[in-house]
Amino acid sequence: MHIVKDWLGALPQLTAYSQSKLLKIVGPTLMGIELLRLPRMNKYRPCFIVFPLWKQTEKECIDEPSMLEEILNSKGLQFNIPYHDHERFFASAISCMKEQIDVSLDKDVSIDGFLQMVGRQFSRTLIRASPVQQAKLFELGFHSALYVNDPDLLTQLSHSIESTGKNWPKDLFNWKFGTFDDWLHNLLRKRSTRETFIDQVEKNRGLERFKRLRFSELKK
Repeated sequence: MHIVKDWLGALPQLTAYSQSKLLKIVGPTLMGIELLRLPRMNKYRPCFIVFPLWKQTEKECIDEPSMLEEILNSKGLQFNIPYHDHERFFASAISCMKEQIDVSLDKDVSIDGFLQMVGRQFSRTLIRASPVQQAKLFELGFHSALYVNDPDLLTQLSHSIESTGKNWPKDLFNWKFGTFDDWLHNLLRKRSTRETFIDQVEKNRGLERFKRLRFSELKK
């Protein structure tokens, strides 16, 4: 599809994982652009996405993003780009994407910059209303700090997760993750099993469809 070729031409550091997901590996994550097809419309919406690379299978890694940020136009509105009129909006979409995305897709990413990007998501209205989305962002931040092996960051994040999560309405959280106490315990105990976490990330990076992707490091 020429639309995918145009996006890859503008973002050569990404690789087409599928017809809609253009990705690269950044430390323990998959990061890139997803061209979401809008239901009942012959249009697509570009979004910046981050997927976890620590799940047990490729399907689990790619099934549900840890973070999704829609690219907004100069008026602060979502792009809804008609497939037949892609060329008219493409340059603007690329420009807005590069202005809005806080981390580089070209080189290694610092953990501080990565966590700042994740932290900014919490101010979004839909995130503030969703304990599930907040939990996914906390998981993303925690696993990233675990990857770079920063004890101070892990302690800070642990306190933040516990203080925030205790206020989440149970009915809006438990359907997805079970009880908060069990979810928190399972997350925090990974500090003592870091080698298992790293082994899983490295195993997944070697999977056939993932090893074709370009790689940047996440580091202190």
